[in-house]
Amino acid sequence: MDTDPVGLAEASNLPDRTIPPVDLLAMLVRLDGCATADCLRNTLLDCLQPYGYSGFSLAVDRKLKTFSIHVDFMTTWPGSFNERYITQGLFHNDPVVMQSRHLTEPFIWDLSIYDVSREDHARLAKIRSELGVSGGIVVPVIESMGGRTVLMLGGTDFSHSPQMLLSLRVLLQHVIAQLNRIKSGGRWDEPRQPFVREMPLTARERQVLGWIAFGKSSRDVGQIMGISEHTVNEYIASAVRKLKASNRTEAVALALMTEEIDR
Repeated sequence: MDTDPVGLAEASNLPDRTIPPVDLLAMLVRLDGCATADCLRNTLLDCLQPYGYSGFSLAVDRKLKTFSIHVDFMTTWPGSFNERYITQGLFHNDPVVMQSRHLTEPFIWDLSIYDVSREDHARLAKIRSELGVSGGIVVPVIESMGGRTVLMLGGTDFSHSPQMLLSLRVLLQHVIAQLNRIKSGGRWDEPRQPFVREMPLTARERQVLGWIAFGKSSRDVGQIMGISEHTVNEYIASAVRKLKASNRTEAVALALMTEEIDR
């Protein structure tokens, strides 16, 4: 049995929740109001549940010379699930986890990823079913030193629209920033608001972000628009500053929300 997860381009057969519409702005405001990791975990889950997600785990993955370390540091799943998952030796055989270590883009999975003719996969599928999970989305964020932080969501009849996938990437980056802020003892009396733009984007900046929203690299955009990759990156940097975003992914999401660009 093929155990590859469902690709984004092949996810049309999965049910998609289109109501309510994704309100990324409201989610970011709510997360900005959290001063503890527990509040952040509970608020993120509360934000995601209306879209069909019943739980999530947030993990760091570090690849060393001869092995990888994958550690959950925030989870909403019951402790009994985590205990069975670890004590039965299922973690290292979970194809969802294995794929999360190699892919750089969000991917969708469902229970067909498990080959139930294998005892370990059958146990994994049983645990997921007991939790009321029929599938999920994995969202990785690659770090500068080669490691990654991974958000692994599970649910039933969950939203997997392009807007939802983009919103999940922004939410994950925002949660990471908030956790770092909590760890460093940052002030919370003046919440940052990166999603408020100071001035409208230029036509070129909108055009560049539009192509980035379609998954094009800076090099690809340069070839399409007949400009250098360096110039493309300058347009992106300018748009990031105007939108008060932390990176290009968040800039694209905010530009979509404010209808600077459409997709």
